[in-house]
Amino acid sequence: MHVVTFYSFKGGVGRTQALVECGSHLSLAGKKVLVVDFDLEAPSLHHIFGSPACNGIVEFISQFVSTREVPIIQEFIQLCEIKNNISGEKSFISVMSAGCLSEDYGRRLEYINWRDLYQKHQGFMLVEDMRAQWRELKYDYVLVDSRTGHTDVGGICTRQLPDTLVAMAFPNYQNLDGLAGVVRDAQLEHARYERSAPPDVKLVLSRIPDCDDENGVLEKIEAKFSEKIDSNGTFYIHAYDSMDLLNNSIFSISRPRSQLSLEYRKLADAIRASNIEDREGVLIRLNEFELDNAGGFISEITEDIDWYWIDKIEEMYQDDIEVLKSIGFYLIQCSEFDRGGQFLEAANILGDTDVLLPLAISKMYNGHPREAADLAVMALDFEGTMQSVLSGLQIIFDSGEDKSVELSNKAGLENLDVSSWGKIMAKISPTSEVGRLNMCALINEIEKRFEFKEVDPDDLMRQMITSRMFSDAVRLFESLDDESRSLQVTYNYSIARWAMDGVPPVDLFEKISLEYDENTKNTANYHQCFGLVFGVLGNKRRARKCVNLAKDRARRSLGFRMLSTWSFLYVPSEIAEDHFEEFKRQLSQGRILPPIVTGVSALS
Repeated sequence: MHVVTFYSFKGGVGRTQALVECGSHLSLAGKKVLVVDFDLEAPSLHHIFGSPACNGIVEFISQFVSTREVPIIQEFIQLCEIKNNISGEKSFISVMSAGCLSEDYGRRLEYINWRDLYQKHQGFMLVEDMRAQWRELKYDYVLVDSRTGHTDVGGICTRQLPDTLVAMAFPNYQNLDGLAGVVRDAQLEHARYERSAPPDVKLVLSRIPDCDDENGVLEKIEAKFSEKIDSNGTFYIHAYDSMDLLNNSIFSISRPRSQLSLEYRKLADAIRASNIEDREGVLIRLNEFELDNAGGFISEITEDIDWYWIDKIEEMYQDDIEVLKSIGFYLIQCSEFDRGGQFLEAANILGDTDVLLPLAISKMYNGHPREAADLAVMALDFEGTMQSVLSGLQIIFDSGEDKSVELSNKAGLENLDVSSWGKIMAKISPTSEVGRLNMCALINEIEKRFEFKEVDPDDLMRQMITSRMFSDAVRLFESLDDESRSLQVTYNYSIARWAMDGVPPVDLFEKISLEYDENTKNTANYHQCFGLVFGVLGNKRRARKCVNLAKDRARRSLGFRMLSTWSFLYVPSEIAEDHFEEFKRQLSQGRILPPIVTGVSALS
């Protein structure tokens, strides 16, 4: 059971309406909901839900005072039906009204001395017993409508009862100080009421004018509220002009797609996300921070982790695959790779294969590349999105593990179309000799399904050169028409011919040299390629100038990898510097032999 108090320091902010809308959302979501009208001076919940103003809070308290026995709470609760006008779906909501609104209601209310009740008649234990009886009736949510201002009843509602406190205000400074004081008192006194944690506060700024705010007035006022009120999220409820409001219409039922209903639904979901007993609420909170593209990339989360909350979830949902998986995703995005990986491993043991790729990511970040590569290979046994396949392959390539044999006939690769293979060829970046082997395996997978010329030739041919599949590169080039033989394709073809024939194709390099633009702001690789071209042609001055421009570009990217034409691998900028120097050394000796054409590792 999760008790939520709706409180406002001043009236007229739509507090009762917010409670009704959230309660209806929860009820229509299949939750067992009780709403309690503690606004004893101005009760209204019975009107909205169409229940008779039968015995309620006032009679419950009065009966206790007169008999010294705690009444049976069920005798003071009415069951009301609600119905979604669009879907026709019916649900029920329980109402504990303020009391029987007979002519003597005011006198009976005045008869209750709340201070005397607490000091002489164990009022604290009475309210605790009332709370316990709600739990025995297995309510998922109890929503309490509190009195405004500083009152004894308001103190019960904001300090003793709630697990979540919805603090509402019209966003102006008249509301701020009073509301901030009540919230602060509620947060400080939780230990007195034997609660494990202070109430989770949701700040709701309501009745906001739905108009332009070119001077940023709302932003400035919200900043002041956030400065004084320690809340877990701020929510907006805009002013909404509708005659339906005059009829006490429940927008969640009558107009569920309206802006007002959607804003209330967002608040209701936030309440659920605070309730550890609500499985869907736990998932709402965890899935707010999802892995992009079904595990493709990590979106970093910078919020502080509530480890008490995580531990309680683990205790309650230790056999729930979806919850364990969501916790793992969440923790990985908080950079807690070890702990997040433990949850993903638990989900995997229970049979969830969707966690293999995120688990591989956690292993990679946690310094276990071999295990990461094994998991990524396993993930490719299952069909996934192009993005998830790309991420799995990148883990394999980054791990430095040879998986060339295991990459054959993977279900995750079976249904990729030509466009997807083109994107993989463009984005995968071999960084080692082992990476060449893995890339060779991927190119073989392409050949099983398509003709090479169907794939974007620029990146495919580059990867063929990287993998030293020179004869395949030549075959691809010869299958292309003139329009497809771009400058990049022609350059890569010339490297393939050089590797196969043992001598550089001078005629091709002369043709390529005519395309050079030294004023371009292109990459270091661009200038390095032309440096090699001019070096082969014997133009040492232009070759050195190109390489110096390449060095300048590379130094602007310190800490990043770049494609080096010396090895056709993506290497750190420091390694690229070594490649530039080796090229200049060979240039001065008059004999240029890049490792990509000799088969010697450029990293050794």
